[in-house]
Amino acid sequence: MPPFSIIISTSTKGHPKVMTTALYPDTIKVADRVIILGQALQKHFDRRYGGHGCLDTVFDVVEGRKYWKIMMVNNQESVHAFIDKKTGDVFKPASWRGPAKIVRYNLLDEVSYGECIARADWAGGYLYMR
Repeated sequence: MPPFSIIISTSTKGHPKVMTTALYPDTIKVADRVIILGQALQKHFDRRYGGHGCLDTVFDVVEGRKYWKIMMVNNQESVHAFIDKKTGDVFKPASWRGPAKIVRYNLLDEVSYGECIARADWAGGYLYMR
């Protein structure tokens, strides 16, 4: 499939510069599903702790060079999960900077995506191996 393209025009010291970013259909699908996963995590947290005003926790999706990073932000930030931007593989975080080696789910596979959304909980228990 041919990629979709986004053309970004910027200027550097009066010289126009045009950059083209290719977005393949699978990467768009992964991005959409990462956002849906983040919303599912927020919904689960709000259902569990919604009545408590002191628990202002938000799940943010941050784009990196290779991975989407789902962050849990309250009075501190922590990484909830890493998602490979090209393949849609979901990883448990090994550290702040990188994922664990074993793939937990795949957001491009319909069955795996369904299981991921159904099991998603704010604490990350669905990311542990069964």
